[in-house]
This record gives sequence, C-alpha cells and structure tokens, in this order.
Amino acid sequence: MRALLAIFLVFCTNGFPNLGHASDRIVSTEQAMAKINLSGRQRMLSQRLTKAACFMSMGIEEDYHRNQIETAQAKFNDTLLGLYLGDESVGLIPETSEVIKQRLQDVHTLWSMMDLSMTYVGVAGPGNVGELWTLSVLSLMVLGEANSAVTAIEAEYGEGAIDEALAKTINVAGRQRMLSQRIAKETCLVTAKVNPEINRKNLKKSMDLFESSLEALWSGDETAGIVPPTSEIQSQQLSEVKQIWLNLKKHLTQVLDEERAQDDVLGAIVTLNDFLLVEMNKVVGMY
Repeated sequence: MRALLAIFLVFCTNGFPNLGHASDRIVSTEQAMAKINLSGRQRMLSQRLTKAACFMSMGIEEDYHRNQIETAQAKFNDTLLGLYLGDESVGLIPETSEVIKQRLQDVHTLWSMMDLSMTYVGVAGPGNVGELWTLSVLSLMVLGEANSAVTAIEAEYGEGAIDEALAKTINVAGRQRMLSQRIAKETCLVTAKVNPEINRKNLKKSMDLFESSLEALWSGDETAGIVPPTSEIQSQQLSEVKQIWLNLKKHLTQVLDEERAQDDVLGAIVTLNDFLLVEMNKVVGMY
C-alpha cells in the first residue's frame, strides 16, 4: 500500500513514469478484454462522480451519494494506475504502447483538476451553481480523454488478441454504463438549473444514443461492427436492461417536459439509474 501511495504521489507531481518502448508480446484474450472493459469503465466513473456530486449538492440522499463519490474516486485512481503499471488482481498487464501511455497521462492531468473540483462542490454545499458548472465542464473533458484512451486501447488490443467486432461490441456495451450515469448527471444539472436548456438537449441526445445502442446490442449491427448476443443468458440480461430502461425513460421524459422535476421523480430516477448500471455491467461481463 505504501509503495502504491508513493507511486501515486510521483504521478501527481511529475506525471506517469516512462516504462520504456512498446515491445512485441503475447497478450491473451482475457487480458485484452480486461484492458478494454476497465478503460471503458473510466468513462462511466467520470460521469457517476459528477452525478453523485450534483445530487449531493442539491441535498438529495446526501450520504448515499457521498459514499458513491468515495467509492468511484478510489476505483478511478486504482484503475488509472493499473492500466499504466498493471494490476494482476484484475487482469491488467503493464502498458507498453507509447500512444496509450500518453493518452493515460492526458486523462490523469484532467482527472487531477476534476478531483479538486469535486472537493469544492462538497465544501460549497447546496445551491452552488458555479462550482457545479465547473465540475460539469471538467467531467466532459475527462470523459473525452478517457474515451480517446479507450479508442487507442481498442485499436491496440482489438487486433490479434481479440476479434475486432467483439472488441467494438465490448466498447459500445461499456459505453452504455457511461451513458446511464451521464443521463442521471444531465437530469440533475437540468434540475439544479446549471445551463438547463443545454443540458436538456444533452439529456435528449444521451437518451437517444443509449436507446439506439441498446437496440444494436440486442440484435447486432453488422454495419457498425456490433455482434449480437453471444448466449441466451446474455439475451435475457439485455431484456432485463431494456425493461429497466423503459421504466426509467418515463421519468426522464418528465424532466425533459417540465421546468423542474418533482422530488419523487428524482428519487425514482436515482434508484432506477443505479439498477440500470448494475444490470448493464452484468451484460459487459458476459462477453
């Protein structure tokens, strides 16, 4: 633990260490899938953190969302470290690609700023629109860099070690986890009146992308390079996701149509959103 802490402190001041040039090596399918899956999860965590900070700042289930923040922060830090240096406990091998290492360094730079912003949101308390606006902007910047890292990792590990179409499908399925949290984040920002009209439009776009991607995962999309479910169990799991999504969508539509969502609607969104994330994560784990 002390060794990892020391490494992390070095990262905070100097960035990631250079582990040398990329070298030819044999990468197993499991290792490739772990890289794509966990790097994709970083996108979700960036939005989950912002969502939780927003709801906490509004006084909605504060302790619940504070715990979400602490857990997600730890996961983001540990995964970022593991993607670079390796982490045998979760199947991550040390990174050798200079392109991917640079992408991870870029994520780390913005993540440090976002991490600090979340602290300010917590200290500022309810109603601080300015801090929420800053955090929302940083969360999108972290998301963009994290997505660039996933794209680079998919390109590196989706060739040879794993079928390219399967790599693409895992990426899209992993993106659904992110979209579930981005949807909740945008719902909260609309209600908190943080750029409400822009976030209302963003919410509609996120909902549409989640729904179209769910349909592609359900039936496959050869044009987009997405394979259909690989087992009957996975089909059943996607069916479970679809049912939760339809229930959640009813409440989200109210947010789109109203000036401010009622507390019972927001409470239902919080609950169903977390169910959606859990069940969608199960789908990703089945590939």
